[in-house]
Amino acid sequence: MSSPIAILSDVMETMRAASVNHRDHLQGNEAATRAVLIDPILRSLGWDIANPDLVLVEKTQTVHGQCLKVDYALLVDGDVRLVVEAKKLGGNLEDQFLQLVNYSFGLKVKSIFITDGTRWKHYLNLTPDNQEPVQVFDLSVHSPSEVAVYLIQHLDAALFVKESQVEVQLDELAEQLSASQTKMAAMDKRLAELERRLPPEDTPPRIEETGRVENGKAGKWHILSLQHEYTNRKPTELRLPNGEEPPVSKWKEVLVACCRFALTAHPALVNEIPLFDKAGRGTHLVQQVKPARSSAYAPVTIADKTLWVHTNYSAKVTVANCLYIINKVPATLRPQALSVVLREEAS
Repeated sequence: MSSPIAILSDVMETMRAASVNHRDHLQGNEAATRAVLIDPILRSLGWDIANPDLVLVEKTQTVHGQCLKVDYALLVDGDVRLVVEAKKLGGNLEDQFLQLVNYSFGLKVKSIFITDGTRWKHYLNLTPDNQEPVQVFDLSVHSPSEVAVYLIQHLDAALFVKESQVEVQLDELAEQLSASQTKMAAMDKRLAELERRLPPEDTPPRIEETGRVENGKAGKWHILSLQHEYTNRKPTELRLPNGEEPPVSKWKEVLVACCRFALTAHPALVNEIPLFDKAGRGTHLVQQVKPARSSAYAPVTIADKTLWVHTNYSAKVTVANCLYIINKVPATLRPQALSVVLREEAS
């Protein structure tokens, strides 16, 4: 049987992947953020969201004549002992913070968490004179296991509720995690199917392939596409969407150049790191932490920060990752299609 830390770490890793893969939807929807990112974590900590003896969702209470509402009021013996306030993914964690101060101070709730599913702030004994968090975590920076250990130490229902009241046991948690991962995989597959059928709205107009002569040999520009086969073909030239043509001779160099272009042209992408790849293996395409197997990664320096690009892919998956990272750049910054000149590999 897996340990509680291992199980919660797996849940946190799954939530981190979901926050990246479904960022556009979750950033504009607090209810979706709660359902996809926050509820599974609370359940894994033993707080059964559906059990009003343990959790009151959107609990409203009058404090000093003011009506205040919190997203999750966690109960112990019928009294609110902990509060978890939810924000939509990427939302302002300080929004309506003063209400939480009043709630905590007025009802003597000592422990309050604020989260968007990936960022967590923990406050103890909030008062008008004490408003600093005792701990701050961000899954884009901290490891899932590090966050899991802290949450188990401060938010695990077993610390507050009698064992008989905690309905979610480790075996059940493992089953729930497996079911969540299956649902996430199905959702990713469905989204991939939709992406293939409907091209992105901001995809720039295709440019026609043009012939040109390089070093006395005819070379033809090919627009990179998932519909084409690139096995046994190697790139000799690359044209980025801004018209730049960095030297390349291998597919991994094309991928590194595309990542460098995307992160430089659209600096906000750095805030989304780690970026998962499009290979479906849960591998980080771009990450901040130097990997143990650094031979499979290439360093890229962006604004004096070294990032690591995973390069151990087939030609087909490399092209998929190139198109994936390029399409994260606003269309106005990529007026041309991503193109290469190819040559056949010697058999």
